[in-house]
Amino acid sequence: MKQFFVRFFILVFLVFVSVKVFESLVELGDEQSAEDRALKKELSKHAAKAPVSKPTEVQKPIARTVAPQPRKMLQLVPKKLTSSLTRKVKTVRSGLIYDATNRKIFWQKSMEKSVPIASMTKMMTCLLTVERVQRKQLNLKQKYKITPTCTRAKPSKVWLDTREVADLESLCRAMMIKSANDAAHLISEIVAGDAKKFVEMMNLRAKQIGLNSFHFYNANGLPEGRTRKVNVGSAKDLAFLAERLLRYPNAVRWTSTKTDKFITSFRQRTGKGAYDLVNNNKLLWKFPGTNGMKTGYIRESGFCSTVTCEKDGRTLVVVVTGLDNARNRDNLIAEMLEWGFEQN
Repeated sequence: MKQFFVRFFILVFLVFVSVKVFESLVELGDEQSAEDRALKKELSKHAAKAPVSKPTEVQKPIARTVAPQPRKMLQLVPKKLTSSLTRKVKTVRSGLIYDATNRKIFWQKSMEKSVPIASMTKMMTCLLTVERVQRKQLNLKQKYKITPTCTRAKPSKVWLDTREVADLESLCRAMMIKSANDAAHLISEIVAGDAKKFVEMMNLRAKQIGLNSFHFYNANGLPEGRTRKVNVGSAKDLAFLAERLLRYPNAVRWTSTKTDKFITSFRQRTGKGAYDLVNNNKLLWKFPGTNGMKTGYIRESGFCSTVTCEKDGRTLVVVVTGLDNARNRDNLIAEMLEWGFEQN
């Protein structure tokens, strides 16, 4: 009889423990499903925030319940170009003139088509960086050792040396003003701990904010490896990326700077001196109100640019790709901006 009660007690205890474990698993599964549903709902609204990550690792996006900001519906409102512009846009591979204030596209050519984007890639590198700075995951004043891998980047560059250190803000200025490819590569290592992980972050973030035309292979926009794989994206998504960067004062400050200097304590100590940074966006000198964003050129892309300009309380974004030289590109964009601000 005693053995019977002992066995009965053990059986009851095991049943009780099994029920509790089952309930915990069900609860955990329900929580995970709720998170998955929330994440899918966010991504469908293009309102997800960047994945919370440490500089040395890439994490999966965390679902957040963020109320989307009310915005005007995007409208394609074709306007008649001047005869001069009508003639000149024939040389453009893709592009658009976008009134970001009123959410209107006045002109477009193949704006949904993915094309090589060269150094305009650096806008996404910049976005990932300033997002983490805003969340205090990175500090612009923090100094970092120059790595051998970043020094192997091809020009344009500021000729980083493994014997020096540089703060993150100086690297960002070099990237967005001079379009320094070595600085962009080092930034990718700082943010993600590894350049390949950073590329994963770039592609993930692009999808999170609805920029589905983008596909990145590196952080600087140069052809990648022996196969010369190139980063691609559409003119429309480039315009939306530039519009997003305008939310970050640091990004605007860098891209609106005409000239600056890149200097480190090593360069001062060794007498190498400062490296002059001259912005490739000549619209900063040519068209008042221009405050960004990024030029680009590789053989596959032609001369291209994404330009932002604020005037009379309005913001215009102009994107062009595939031009034959920088002067024609810049003159065309200046004429587009002048025409765009005349539209309503």
